[in-house]
Amino acid sequence: MDALFEIAGRFDTEGVEEASQATQGSDAAVILEREIEAARSSRLQCDFQSAQKVAANTNRLNDENIWTPAERAARAIRDAAGYPNGPLRNSALSDILGVSKSALQTVRAAPAEALPYGLRLHEANRHVVALRARRSQSRRFELARALGDVIWSTGSSLGPLTGTKTDRQRFQRNFAQSLLCPIDEILGFLGNAKIDEEAIESAAEYYHVNNSLIVRTLQKKHVISSESFDHMVEAA
Repeated sequence: MDALFEIAGRFDTEGVEEASQATQGSDAAVILEREIEAARSSRLQCDFQSAQKVAANTNRLNDENIWTPAERAARAIRDAAGYPNGPLRNSALSDILGVSKSALQTVRAAPAEALPYGLRLHEANRHVVALRARRSQSRRFELARALGDVIWSTGSSLGPLTGTKTDRQRFQRNFAQSLLCPIDEILGFLGNAKIDEEAIESAAEYYHVNNSLIVRTLQKKHVISSESFDHMVEAA
């Protein structure tokens, strides 16, 4: 605990608490230090300032579920960036995230791939991100989550990108989904066609996301049952 308190003193309590939810136990502080070092060495810098300002005008009300403000923030950012409809290709997404197009492409190795979670670090007036993913589709999703974390937490310098079910992580994931493939657009793409594996794969290819993200979105919106296509679901 003392080690976690020390990290919180250097950064912020909320970020450390979020990280500790993902790796509970005596190794939590050691892992978080490794995550911080991975972010510092990643050289993947993002400029979230413009998108953050746009999203600041989308209020998050206490009585709302997580999905609603996440969708609203994503919609506002898409509209402000001039991409209200359709898939966000790497050139468009890189503009929104303030990152190079190469950061969104498939790579041979990722700095946090051997660690339990990814991390956004705000330090020296810049955001650097340690991603776990190598594949382009997953990197796009992780970086969109990092933007979602900035929108949710505003002043937090540590932004863990974990698989936990805290409100902060759920907002990240729902925001990223809504930014990359809004539910109304998925439904429009699928039309009246039978929702089978081929249809899901086609939608995922069109929006350049993982199949699992399409499945999870349809399940959350009760378009398909929660058990449907579970064999295709990864961490989305």
